[in-house]
Amino acid sequence: IKAGTFDRIDINEQQVGVSAQALQTILPQAVQHNKEHDLLSVSYGNAALTAAVYLARRVLELEQKLDKLQHNF
Repeated sequence: IKAGTFDRIDINEQQVGVSAQALQTILPQAVQHNKEHDLLSVSYGNAALTAAVYLARRVLELEQKLDKLQHNF
């Protein structure tokens, strides 16, 4: 995902964030499309919650694997 500073063409301002186009390929539910102006924007709350849930699941999986490894020694 491309991250950094971006020039907002709708409000003529520079902001920090992620590329809506790049995020759309892996998490389309977190990207809003303004069809009237053909602009994409990121719904950061949705993206953050989804990422937190994914990371929590991954941590639990890794903890289970670690427990199995520790019990084998």
